[in-house]
Parts: sequence; structure tokens; C-alpha cells
Amino acid sequence: MKLFPYITKAAGDPQSMATDWSPVQEFLNGDDNMTNHSLLSDYSRIGSPYRNVGLVYSCVNKIAGPIAQLPFQILDSNDNVLNDRDPFVRLFRTPYPNVNRFALWEGIIKNLELNGKAHLVITEFIGGRPAMMLPVDSSKMRVVKDSQGQADHWIYNNRKRYEPNQVIFFRYWHPSDIWDGMAPLTAARMDLTEMWYANTYNIQFFKDGALLKGFFKSSGPRRPDPGKEKEMEMAMKSRMRGVRDAHKIPVFNNAEYVPIGIPQKDMDYVNLLGNSRDNIFMIFGTPKAVFGFTDTTFNNMTEAKKFLWTNTLLPKIALLEEVLLNQFFARFAPTLHANFDHSEVPELQVDIEGLSKAAQVYWNMGVPFQAINERLNLGFPADLQMEAPAALPLPAPPGKAELPEPRLVGEGRVITEADVPKLVAEYRRQKRIEYEKSLTYDKEIRRMEYKRVLSTMLRQEEPMIRSVKNFWNERYQEMKAFVDEKVQKSAEKSISNEAAQVIISYLHDAEWGIGLADVLAPEIKRSFSIGAKRSYWGLGVRFREPVESAITFAAKRGVKIQRSADVVQQALIDSIKASDTIDDFAKSLPKVFDVGKNRAKLIARTETTNAYNGGRLQGMKDVGVKKKQWLNAGDGNVRDSHQIEEVVNVDEMFTLGDGTRVMHPGDGPPEDACNCRCSIISVLE
Repeated sequence: MKLFPYITKAAGDPQSMATDWSPVQEFLNGDDNMTNHSLLSDYSRIGSPYRNVGLVYSCVNKIAGPIAQLPFQILDSNDNVLNDRDPFVRLFRTPYPNVNRFALWEGIIKNLELNGKAHLVITEFIGGRPAMMLPVDSSKMRVVKDSQGQADHWIYNNRKRYEPNQVIFFRYWHPSDIWDGMAPLTAARMDLTEMWYANTYNIQFFKDGALLKGFFKSSGPRRPDPGKEKEMEMAMKSRMRGVRDAHKIPVFNNAEYVPIGIPQKDMDYVNLLGNSRDNIFMIFGTPKAVFGFTDTTFNNMTEAKKFLWTNTLLPKIALLEEVLLNQFFARFAPTLHANFDHSEVPELQVDIEGLSKAAQVYWNMGVPFQAINERLNLGFPADLQMEAPAALPLPAPPGKAELPEPRLVGEGRVITEADVPKLVAEYRRQKRIEYEKSLTYDKEIRRMEYKRVLSTMLRQEEPMIRSVKNFWNERYQEMKAFVDEKVQKSAEKSISNEAAQVIISYLHDAEWGIGLADVLAPEIKRSFSIGAKRSYWGLGVRFREPVESAITFAAKRGVKIQRSADVVQQALIDSIKASDTIDDFAKSLPKVFDVGKNRAKLIARTETTNAYNGGRLQGMKDVGVKKKQWLNAGDGNVRDSHQIEEVVNVDEMFTLGDGTRVMHPGDGPPEDACNCRCSIISVLE
């Protein structure tokens, strides 16, 4: 059976996941012969499920409403919340005339639930900063891709065009198209159609008189003639039509109506509706109990709400924050980030009273403090010890048991409220260290870590690709203007030695290599800093921006980046030599500059990998990590020489499969550095 018959692979899309994951796509897409399922063919008759199906309306609102009501805050690089005077704070509070922040987030979430994707369109800029933005109907938005599979522009409702920097694109995972998303509503189509069939049948049953198929049986020796049968059938339909008269027993003189169909009351109508309803709840991740249903497995409404928050709402909030960080703030305010403050949500609060009572019971039984800490996950440091009393006699007479005062062993002081933040911070630090240690011996966790790293590096590539393309577009316009102004004024149509020398001198004086290095330096420093921050995070150490190290690293990379510009300049010189006339040379300019633009992705991937891992290595040194390990994708695209898992000291070089020695992925000669996707991890002992 075809699970997702609506999915088709975009022709010629080099970034389609189906290219590398054809077995996965085949499994997800199923049998093409089952595409036109008889049930799904009637799905369109439902119209808009959000408007016409109360269950869908309730599920979507139960998800969008709580998220939209959370406080939304923007923070600086030191995690300080910005005040109301900040322009970005004002923008998200009132993104568009007559649109407040609640409508903004409700629009985005509802688009995700109904369409699998959402588009936040920036409609106005002031000084390069977004001034107005609005969520649009994502079902009317389509992407137009360039030759590299990237978004060239967006088209809304087949009329309005938006540039890539105007669109913030949210989406759920899709099995074959990175520019689409799979909505929960899509997975619920079969159940919605079944509900529609069941309701339609039930309504029509009473509307038509609740008459089952059958025949008239005469109580006399002869069967009624056909004309009489038709008359009795019309009379019966007339008398039994409508809800009030349904299911009445028809009585006729000298005749009896014998039904041969299945009575409506014997159908699985109620079960069918119930199963479809439960499936829709499950697909949207909304427990029945939060809607007031009594046939639920949850003990109470609180547990159902807690399930909704932890399993459904928090993952969606994480998606919103991640997209904003990488598509909005990375473009317009790299030092800022945003989050939804859910710290005051009642369903997410730790049951301190319950934990305290349980801890007290264990303590009274003589259980050691460390065992209680571990059993109840209290979050106290592992080396914190308390003296445990002897076990109390059971049963203890009421009012007779005197509990000893707990006291810390060693330092001789009692824990106060002021110590709690430090203890929580220490607990988090220990958890991060445990995770970092597990990377060394747990392959599954290491695989998940690589996916996170790759996702981070790919996000850093996007602005770098745009920067390279924009740089060569600007150089093309400058070169074209120079040829028009300086050279074509000459009366000679052929390229003289003098004209050729003028162009070559211009190219030598242009210093495009330095310019390209300057353009990419901020992106390189940012990737370097992100890599360093990841190493700090692994040991729970407060991050300190490696400003000087990042500047030094970017300067060294700039020397190699300049060579990329030399390729374009040499191509222009070759074109001058190959052109007979000035017009020929002018016509060759677009093709020559495409050489630079086509190398944008190669440069971006290489420099991002180099900078991220260089920063990660620097972070390891800063926090005192002693060893590092090579981490590759583990797929068929990894170079043979990079299929290693070597562990070395942080100051030592890795030895690749071909004998090349490098400090980290992205380092080394072009044949090992270009297009590399590998990374490194800390090895903690």
C-alpha cells in the first residue's frame, strides 16, 4: 500500500534526498500502482478540513494556541534579554499592521500543521533591517530553484515574487523534497475521509428514509403486482423519511417488507468514527484527555497536558527557535538569538513537593544520600555526601520519631537557597560531560552527533555561498563598466596590444583575491566561533569568544582564498588573448564570471568545514581537552582516505588513509580539504 501517494520526486533536483536514499524513498512511497486509492480520491470533497472538520480545528488550535501565548524574548550573545526599545523586539511584537505576535506564531504553526511548511515573508526593510513581516498561506508559495538546487526566488500565488533574503522558511521533514514539508494533516487524510464516509452514510440513511434494500412478501397466495409494490415502496419512504420516523416498522395489508441489507444499527459506525478520531489525535500528538474525553488512558488532565507539552509542543518550539537562529538572526543580527520562555508553564514544573516527600521517606529508611540523589534524579553533584541516619523502626509511633538534622560531610555547612543555582549548573555540567564521554564508545550517539554537526556546517554554508555569488556579480558589473568606458571608446574594433595591456593592468590592480577574502572573513570567524563554542559546551564551561584566535585563523585562510580569485582573473586574461575584437571579449564576460559563481558552493563547504573544525580544536585546547578523534559521515560519499576513526593528542596531526597528515578536517592539500564533510570530537578519559 502506498503510504504517501502525493509525494513525487522533483525532476533534476540535485539536492533531493531521493538521490542518495532511494531505498528509503521506495519504502516510504510504496507501490505506485496504488496511488489513486478509492478513499483518497474523495478527500477533496471534504473541502478545507480546518474549516469543515471540528476535530482538525480543535487539534490544530490546541497546538498553536499554547505556543503563541508563550513569552517570546530576544537575547544578546551574553543571554541578556533585550528591552522593549530594541527594534527587533518591536518587530516581533507588531510584525505587520493589525497583526500582533500571537497572530504571527499562530499563523506559522497552523501552516506547519496543515501544509507541513510555513513562510514568514519580510515585506519591508529600513536600512537593511526588516521592518515589516507577515506569515502567508504556504499552500500558495512555491520556490524557483537555480542550477545548484538553491532557492533563486519565491513566487506567491503565481504573481508576487520574493527574494531569498525576504523569506524565512519553516518546514517539517519530507522524505523526498527539501523544499517541501510533510504535514500531520497529510498523514490524517485516510482517517478524515473515513469519517466523511461514515457521517455521509449516516446522514443520507435518515434523509432517504432509513430504508434498507429488500422485497415485499405477500401474506396471501399471490405476490403483489409490480405496480402495487412500487406504490407501497413510495408510501413507505414517505412515511419513514427523516430522523423522527426512522427505524419505524412498516405495516401493510396482505404484505410484509423483508429487508435483505445490514441494519444501520449493526454497522461498525460508532467504532469506525472512534478509531478514526483516535488516529487523528495520535497523528497530531494531542491527547484525548485535553479535550475533555473520558475514554482515555491518562489518569488525569494534568498528565495529558504534560504529555502534550513534552512530546508535541516543545519539539515544535525547538524547530521555530532553530529556524529563526539560522535564517533570520544569522542574516540580520548575528549576535542575537531568540527563544520562547516556557519556564512558567505549570505542566513543565518539577514536582518539588512530591520529590521532597519521596526523598524524606528514603532518608528515614536509612538510604544513603547518593542513592536517593541517583534514584530520584535530584540533580545534586555526584561528590556531594550527607550523613544518613539509621533506619527508623517500623511502624514508628506517631509523633515519637525524631529525625536527625542532615548535614554536609566535609565542608560542614548546610545547603542554602543560594546554593541551588550552583548545584543545578554543576548537574548540567556533569550531564554534558557524560554525553561527551559517550561519543567515544557509543556509535549510535556518535552518529547522531555527526548529524548535528553536519546540520550546523550546512547552515553556515548558505550565507557564504550568497556572499561569493554576490561578490562575483559585483565584479562582473565593475568589469563590464570598465570595458564600456575605457576600452570601447577606442576607434579600433580589434583588441590591440595597448587595449589588452589596459585590461590586464586593471585586473592586476583590482586585488580581487583580497576583496574576496575580506568578504568571507566574517563568515569564517563566525563558523570558527561556533565550533569553539561546541567544545566549551561539551565540558559545561562558560563560553568565551575566541576573538583573537578567530581573526588569526581567518587571516591565514584569506591567503588561500585569494587563489580562488586568481582562477577568474586568469580566465579573463585567457579570454583577452582568445578574442579577436572587443565585442567578443565583452560577450565572454558572463561565462568567465560564472566560473567564480559556480565555485561558490565548493568554497563555502571547504571554508566552513575548515573554520568549524579549526574552532572546535581551539575550543578543546581552551578547556583542557587532551585528545581528539576523527569523525566521518560513515556513508558511501566519504573519501577512502577519510574513513578513519583515529584518536590523537590535540596538538598532534591525524594520519589519513593516503598518508597525508592534517590537524583537522578541512586542513591539508586541496584533494583532502575541498568538499570535506568530516569533523572532530573531544575524547574525555
